[in-house]
Amino acid sequence: MKPLIAAATALLLSATALAAQPQGGPAAGPGRGPGDMIKQMDANGDGKVTKTEFEANTRAMFARMDRNGDGVLSGDELTPPTRPRN
Repeated sequence: MKPLIAAATALLLSATALAAQPQGGPAAGPGRGPGDMIKQMDANGDGKVTKTEFEANTRAMFARMDRNGDGVLSGDELTPPTRPRN
């Protein structure tokens, strides 16, 4: 249970850090500002993110991170996958 709590905390901190960045501008880059985050999570397109929309996005993110599909995030799943060298 502790790895799940740690992963959820890391996820929340990442989302908070993204939301704190200025929207647009060169530092934010494409798809990185809070407005882009809202658009990504806003399932009904009303410009607001409900708790249900947030939780659905979090579940989808967890599923993407859980590479082996066992319902638990382990340390190797929390590191980015390595890209094959050409």
